[in-house]
Amino acid sequence: FTAIGVYLESDAVKILADKWRGKGAEELADSIDFFRDIYTGPFEKFTKVTMIIPLTGAQYTEKVSENCVAYWKAIGIYTEAEDAAIEKFKEVFRTENFPPGASILFTQ
Repeated sequence: FTAIGVYLESDAVKILADKWRGKGAEELADSIDFFRDIYTGPFEKFTKVTMIIPLTGAQYTEKVSENCVAYWKAIGIYTEAEDAAIEKFKEVFRTENFPPGASILFTQ
């Protein structure tokens, strides 16, 4: 449905290397902790989500929201604030339609 690319500033490699040096690609790909370190690391991130098939904004946000809420609940951090953020996220994309090849860009 989508292809996701995450781009990190060059300092990210130095920061991540201390902990993850010597690990193989498969081990890193299977590691939730590795992805958490990428997501929470003290460096800039740029994420590009590209549609493979046509999606409405509602279809896109429903699946993303479902996954986020499930994760937040699993780790015990789902509160009214997260619920409000999900509703805002859904509202932003509500009227959008994404043809194949369309991209959404996020920075952090």
